[in-house]
Amino acid sequence: MQWTRIAKLSALLTACVAAVIGFSPAQRFVAAEMRSYADRPNPVVATPEETRTILAAVLAKEKFEGVPPPPPPPSGPGELPPQRAPEPTQVLILVDRSACFVADSKTSDCERISLEDLTTWPSLNSFAPLKFRRELMVSNQEPYDVDLRDLPDTKVFSRAEIRATFAKGGWRGFYAKYPGSSGFAETSRPVLMGDRKQALVYVAYHCGDLCGVGLLLMLEQSGSGWRVVKEEQLWVS
Repeated sequence: MQWTRIAKLSALLTACVAAVIGFSPAQRFVAAEMRSYADRPNPVVATPEETRTILAAVLAKEKFEGVPPPPPPPSGPGELPPQRAPEPTQVLILVDRSACFVADSKTSDCERISLEDLTTWPSLNSFAPLKFRRELMVSNQEPYDVDLRDLPDTKVFSRAEIRATFAKGGWRGFYAKYPGSSGFAETSRPVLMGDRKQALVYVAYHCGDLCGVGLLLMLEQSGSGWRVVKEEQLWVS
């Protein structure tokens, strides 16, 4: 009787050990697949209306005002320069095609920020989750038409027209064609968190050979609308 019990207990222990040995790799595989699936980009691209309201919040905060004018010369020896009258409100030119990210900007119509930059820069780890940054890149691997109508103090022109202007006359030609402008800006298509309460967007602003900045911006939506809560400078000229 005792030997029978011992045999049954041994068989039970053997079965348990076999189950642990047999299922542990499978469990590890399933867990790894679940983590991999959770980390895969699954972008939620902003609608045209959301894109306009997001960019309006960005422009309200950043105030892209162009190259500051030089101070006026003094009116006479030993005298202070006369006080400059307030500058009229300048118009920001917006590009009708979105900025985008690629591995090699030399062979593409996209911005110079590469795919690797948004995933490898250590300073961005605390700025936005890696998955969220990947979703921004996945959604902007080629330029798209963006509807940026009716934003305050802006005018929208085609990318082709702006590039043709630069090809003929550089920045001098640009400001001759768009007098009173503060330069031009292009935006990526924003991506949203699943609850559509957080947004990530890239904006590139250009105003001269040594005047410009590329910004990565995180926004949150509240009862009063979108507001910028974080920004990271990716390049400056």
